[in-house]
Amino acid sequence: MKRVAIIGIGTMGSAIQSLLKRDFVVLGLGRQDKLTAVAKVDVIIVAVKPQSFAELAPVLRPHIKHQLVISIMAGVKVSTIAAALHTKRIVRTMPNLALATKQSLTAWYAEDTIIDLEAMHTILAEWGLELQLSDEKQFDTFTALVGSGPAYFFELARILEQAALHHGFSPEQAQRMSIQTLHGAASVIGEDDSPNEWVQRVASKGGTTEAALKVLKRHSWEQTVRSAVEGAVIRSK
Repeated sequence: MKRVAIIGIGTMGSAIQSLLKRDFVVLGLGRQDKLTAVAKVDVIIVAVKPQSFAELAPVLRPHIKHQLVISIMAGVKVSTIAAALHTKRIVRTMPNLALATKQSLTAWYAEDTIIDLEAMHTILAEWGLELQLSDEKQFDTFTALVGSGPAYFFELARILEQAALHHGFSPEQAQRMSIQTLHGAASVIGEDDSPNEWVQRVASKGGTTEAALKVLKRHSWEQTVRSAVEGAVIRSK
C-alpha cells in the first residue's frame, strides 16, 4: 500500500485525508509539524495556501527524493514548484469544494513523464472526475469556472432564499426552498446533457419560467456572469 503525506490540513487537506485513508497509508502534517517523515512516503500532496509555499519550500526540499508531488495550490506553476523543491516529478491540480463528496472535477497538468501515473489516477479518482490540461495556462479559466464555480452556485441559492423571505416565507422555509431547488436541478442534469435543452424543457411558452428568463435577459444576466468569470480569470493570472 502506497504512503501519502498531505502537507496542509485545512478544509481541502482534511477532506483529502479522509478520502484516501481506505487505499493509502496517509500522514497529515500541519505547518508546525516536522517534515522528516515525508522522506519515507511515495506521494506528497501540497495543500498549503499559495502564499505559504515560499516559506514551506526550503523546509520541505531536503526531504524530496523520488516522491510524486501533487500540488493543489492555486496559481503556483509547475516550474515554480520544480525550482523550489528541486524535483520534476510534479503534478499540478485544481480540485474544487465538491472533492469532499467525491464530486469534484479536478484539472491536472504535468510536464515530466517520469511520474507515477497509476498513483495519481487512483488519488484523483477518489476526488471525483479528472480532466487533463494540454496547456498550463488553461488553469486560469478552469479555476474561474470550476474552482470558483461553487461560490456562484451558493450565491444564487442565497438570492433565491432572500426572494422567498421577501414574499413572506419563514427563514427555515426559504432556506429549504432555495437549497432543494438547486440540489434537485443538479441531480437531474447529466454530464453529457445540454443545459440549454433543460432550460427549454422548464420554460414553457407563456409560463412563469419564461417570464423570469425574459427579466434576466433584460438585465444582461448572461453578460454579468461572463464578466464575473473574466474577473476571476484575471485574478488567477
